[in-house]
Amino acid sequence: MTSADYSDFVAMFQELASIFRFYGTEEQKAAAMGAYFQTLQSYPLDRVRKGYEQLKVTATKMPVPAQWITAMPRGDNALPEMDWRQQKASDEAERLFYEGAFCHCAECEQANVTHLNLRYVPVQDRDGNVMPMKHPNRSQPVLLGEWLHGQRLRSWYRARAEFYQKLESLKPGIRQVIEPAEVG
Repeated sequence: MTSADYSDFVAMFQELASIFRFYGTEEQKAAAMGAYFQTLQSYPLDRVRKGYEQLKVTATKMPVPAQWITAMPRGDNALPEMDWRQQKASDEAERLFYEGAFCHCAECEQANVTHLNLRYVPVQDRDGNVMPMKHPNRSQPVLLGEWLHGQRLRSWYRARAEFYQKLESLKPGIRQVIEPAEVG
């Protein structure tokens, strides 16, 4: 969770405190709420909310943070499952080693990249994190991806070229580290 999620967390905490008659002064309640938030902050809001929903049904008294964590879904169960379109695109991209055919869509024509193979890359959320998802036929999470077109495809190839250019410029220095000088 982030600080932006604090108001959502407060609503969940206050409802649990009300259900289980959490007594104390307002300062004590505020201190407890801050401690709970600090403990649960490393978990995504969605998992915290699912734990909260579980606790409303199963808890018999105000849960401590460890009980809240226990009530949250774990592992792949915490990941959203791919729908059939996402699964099909992911499987096809893997089969093609994440490199597609040339594309002549309007976006690629306008960016003048019809001579470059499409690239399948991981999708990022608004914070720049990749999005793992549960693949229905695999035991490991799979990153949600998309095929790049147009200017984004051009930028991908430009970044790749810059990477290899920098790598090439480092090679003499790398060789010196790897190949020790001859002892005379």
